[in-house]
Amino acid sequence: MFSPYLFQCIDFQGFAADKLKLLFQGIIKRHSEHFREIRSRFSYPNEPDKIRSRFSHCNEPDGNPKSRTDLLIEILETSPHLTNIDIDLDPEPHLHATSRDVFYFLNWQSSTTANKISMSSIKSISQLKSLTHLSISSPSPRPPYAEDFLAEILSDLSQLQSFACSSIDATHPKPLDNQQTCRSPLGIHLALLTDLVELELKDAKCFDASWIQLDWKSSLKALSLEGCDRVSLSGLNGFLELFKATLKTLTFVEALGYEQDTWNRNHNDRLWPNLKKLEINSHSFSFRRAVEGITDLCQGYSIEIVFNVDFYNDEDEIPLDTGIVSTYEVEPEGYMYGTGSHGGDWGSCRGACEQ
Repeated sequence: MFSPYLFQCIDFQGFAADKLKLLFQGIIKRHSEHFREIRSRFSYPNEPDKIRSRFSHCNEPDGNPKSRTDLLIEILETSPHLTNIDIDLDPEPHLHATSRDVFYFLNWQSSTTANKISMSSIKSISQLKSLTHLSISSPSPRPPYAEDFLAEILSDLSQLQSFACSSIDATHPKPLDNQQTCRSPLGIHLALLTDLVELELKDAKCFDASWIQLDWKSSLKALSLEGCDRVSLSGLNGFLELFKATLKTLTFVEALGYEQDTWNRNHNDRLWPNLKKLEINSHSFSFRRAVEGITDLCQGYSIEIVFNVDFYNDEDEIPLDTGIVSTYEVEPEGYMYGTGSHGGDWGSCRGACEQ
């Protein structure tokens, strides 16, 4: 007889849909009441030729996003005591994955229509009253999420402490200044979460300076931003100032290529007096060079600073006296639980926040 503790943390990553269905019918249904954490990550091939090759057999259910989505929903609906979820949830399960033209098109277009996910997808998550950590991603290269879909989920998850999401479209135009009223459904609902302490956004077009105008009920301790290029540095500083009394871990990845003097000036302002760790990740060595001047400032305030650079151009020279720690082609540490390949580092970030 299996111990209930054996089923508290379940990882479905890498399971083909047909094997996952057999697992569900044979084991999951009988033990799902013991589940506390579920991880299910899945990405389709990016190259059209690989897509056609991988899904060319009609018996391969992974070629049908709807079958995988329906199965995931069924698992969530039978697991009432979940506290942590880290999953890929397809925003457009009705678009068949075997279509070469569809996948090629989705790689380049930005979805402007509401997602076709059924209400059952929303209810399968929002009905989990014990859920405190939620991380959902649109599996590559599927379309981005609509804000309204995410807002529907969050509207019933008032107890949420950590939220991570990647690939989010905006329902509103970019604001002209920092004083404009926020029209972002996702931002409005996140601001209402009183227990939210960790927020990670990747490729979120909805994150902009208007979020400053919201009355945030939470006290963020950790914030990670990747590819959120609709917010200026002044807008970002305005947002961070809202949490200056509690923010301890800050992570930037790409799309924040601000000038060195601007970085220095804003760090001198000491908007984040309790910051313990600043992490900057980029695929461009020139970005590292642009912000390397903040190293002394961070050291002066006992802030741990981490740079992760995957590669750099031949014409760039590596400064030897900056004191900057860099890694190449290594998964950066300190991420919150969530998007894409960063999910395994949830615990490391939480530990940094609790120090």
